[in-house]
Amino acid sequence: MNRRCLLLSLIPAFLVALSATPAPAEGGTWPPLGQLASGLPRAVAIQGDYAYVAADAALTVIDISRPSQPHQISYCDTPSSARAVAVAGDYAYVADDFGGLRVISVADPANPQEVGFCDTFGSATAVAVSGDYAYVTSREGGLRVISVADPANPQEVGFHDFWGVYCIPTGVAVSGDYAYVADGPWGLQVISVSDPANPQRVGFLDTPGGAYGVAVSGDYACVADGEAGLRVISVADPETPQEVGFCDTPGYASGVAVADDHAYVADNFAGLRLISLVTPTAPAEVGFYDTPGLADGVALSAGYAYVADGEAGLRVISVTDPGNPQEVGFHHTVGMSADATVSGDYAYLSGWGDGVHVISVADPTDPQDVALGHENGVAAADDYAYVAAGQAGLRVISVTDPGNPQEVGFCDTLGYARAVAVAADYAYVVGGGGLRLLSVATPTNPQEVGFCDTPGGEVDAEVAGHYAYVTHIAGGGMQPGLRVISVADPAEPHEVGFCGTPDTARSVAVSGEYAYVAGWSSGLRIISVASPSGPHEVGFCDMPGYVTGVAVSGQYAYVGDMDRGLRVVSVAVPTDPQEVAYWDTPGRAQGVALAGGSVYLVDSAWGLLVFPEYGPDFVGTPASGGAPLSVEFTDLSPSDASSWLWDFGDGCTSTQQNPIHVYEYPGIYPVSLTVSWGWGSDTETKPGYITLTFSDVELGHWACDEVMACVDAGIVAGYPDGLYHPGLAVTRDQMAVYISRALVGATVPAGPEEATFADVPTDHWAYEHIEYCAAEGIVEGFDPVTYGPAITVSRDAMAVFISRAVAGGEGNVPEGPPEATFDDVATDHWAYKYVEYCVAQGIVQGYDPVTYGPTISVSRAQMAVFICRAFDLL
Repeated sequence: MNRRCLLLSLIPAFLVALSATPAPAEGGTWPPLGQLASGLPRAVAIQGDYAYVAADAALTVIDISRPSQPHQISYCDTPSSARAVAVAGDYAYVADDFGGLRVISVADPANPQEVGFCDTFGSATAVAVSGDYAYVTSREGGLRVISVADPANPQEVGFHDFWGVYCIPTGVAVSGDYAYVADGPWGLQVISVSDPANPQRVGFLDTPGGAYGVAVSGDYACVADGEAGLRVISVADPETPQEVGFCDTPGYASGVAVADDHAYVADNFAGLRLISLVTPTAPAEVGFYDTPGLADGVALSAGYAYVADGEAGLRVISVTDPGNPQEVGFHHTVGMSADATVSGDYAYLSGWGDGVHVISVADPTDPQDVALGHENGVAAADDYAYVAAGQAGLRVISVTDPGNPQEVGFCDTLGYARAVAVAADYAYVVGGGGLRLLSVATPTNPQEVGFCDTPGGEVDAEVAGHYAYVTHIAGGGMQPGLRVISVADPAEPHEVGFCGTPDTARSVAVSGEYAYVAGWSSGLRIISVASPSGPHEVGFCDMPGYVTGVAVSGQYAYVGDMDRGLRVVSVAVPTDPQEVAYWDTPGRAQGVALAGGSVYLVDSAWGLLVFPEYGPDFVGTPASGGAPLSVEFTDLSPSDASSWLWDFGDGCTSTQQNPIHVYEYPGIYPVSLTVSWGWGSDTETKPGYITLTFSDVELGHWACDEVMACVDAGIVAGYPDGLYHPGLAVTRDQMAVYISRALVGATVPAGPEEATFADVPTDHWAYEHIEYCAAEGIVEGFDPVTYGPAITVSRDAMAVFISRAVAGGEGNVPEGPPEATFDDVATDHWAYKYVEYCVAQGIVQGYDPVTYGPTISVSRAQMAVFICRAFDLL
């Protein structure tokens, strides 16, 4: 074996492992909305307030404006494996392994977009940019010189093949007319690029180790030389490079950056090493920081070193004092994640030693990693995350500020805390031989209040009602399955039922009368828990791989299949569950969570994947406007549907897949879509989906929301001419209609056979409404036989009617305060207590702090506002 082949055979196994990158999320019938890409950061470049990290199949953009709190703001997928990155101006240039050179616009760092690419005829491993050229090293293709004068159309203009043999160039730096290539076991190659169309090797130096990174400063090239540490090479004469000094490092020198007479070496398992170059012939280590991962690349900016640290993410290290470097912040890319829970706008991921990742899912199509906390199984409730932390018991983490989670309490669980569920004021922790009930009424001081001994091997728990459902693994003569434990008395939990499963029961979700159990190699098991003391299996669905997690919503179960991603199973008929959709992922699918209409799947290789819930879905455009309104409906349901039935909420239907429907009358309409497939059907209903406004109360009108809320509640319907007439004064008969319908709905009880008031006979259009309000003590006549239906209602009279309706009659309206709120409604005003009551209830306001305007007539727009406030219609 020749020397170079021998050196190749000695490349550490972990470097070979790091070069293997998972493919992006693969395929199936139910694609994700978005994902937070995970992966191992390999290289980093800094420009301004941003770090650009090459991490597996993506370029990740991290805001470092506050180095102590770096946070990811965006990423751009690349087709292969992002191995190196350089940034110049508004563009990032990514060496993307077999994806060649990718040119990504970062003019808007929050929205990076690929604008061009160039094939490098081999595995692109490193990139440097100088002027209008990108210099890309390729394992099979040597050094490629690519013009990027037009970033949208990069063109190769020249190349240099290193001896025509397989090479391992992993680093490149450009200085003046020369490119310096770290060529693995072949050492340092010096290439003249004075003529970009004809690059020529003019010198080389065979270094003793494996040259993996190179940086040039002045007359010196610093080479990260693998097991041989840092080599300092004079390139004063580029054609005859000469080593002048070296410094051994304890790890495996993989990357290097130089600034201010110091070299910063990413030393793989030995972290970051700081080496003084004040005397280039005698470089000496002056400081180091042992990073938690495998330091693979390093970049410098404004007194900080940014280290691409493998599974430990991006580490930010202050090097202001080279003799005492200190980590000030980090950004963790998701590694081997195992579980997830969602609360509000945030997902909380846990992993095997990776910690709890707090991810913003406010926009499911663009999840953002915002913070990192502790480790293992996790549940979230209110402003706290509860972490089953193995031997460390239950840890309580405040996530009030999701970007800065803080541990606020813990409780020793006397065993290995494997999983946790939270319901009301209790945390239910499994592991270590039982189920432990911990009071978390005071999250800063969780206390164990009860314990139920189980045979061991607990994996997961779910709480529903007065029962906890605990799954168990097989082994040690113990039958796997589901244990039902009564927690009605938290101090005395006890097992009431058990149902065995064919294999390890890994996870459980409970919905209605059924528990859905992830049965490891036995698929999804459906267990009836209608009688908790007699749980029994009623159905099962085989999965192609190993089932690790399950969540249920409506008639669908979402199953995490370790080998085959997300599987969607219809459980509309629990005795006959059917797989209806899937999405294969490249890593190991683990935990599954549901929240806000989205499905969150944790994948060991690709972090968090966000899917829409399965089933019928649609969109209508436009969803609001003046009547008449033509709405184009688009079916967004799974594509294998066979029939559709739309109900537009106005009495009309359609069986078209994508119908156009015209709404004629103002109102707020629900829309439902029933979709049928070969395995069954399902319905999606969106209440209040279409809003048709009056042409005289359009969107943007100050009372539009209140008017439409009254229309939706059946209180008003407008005039026969199709208008609402918001400026018209409300009359006493109209007031009775508003109030009676607000109290009892659109159908008001029939009035008596004989009219109470002579001016409101039985055939009066508002007869029933006025009689109802009179019977309830809400209105009175001007005298025993006169009501005055056409008289307009003033603001003081309105206050009387509404306060009696809201308070439940005259006797329930309290006396007003001793001092009047308004100068024009004094304590002796006939409507004083009613006005004050409405003010106190937030129903009315004055025209200014001291003026109410009691005699001003109430308009129909104002009346809608008062009714909405009085009866909480908005």
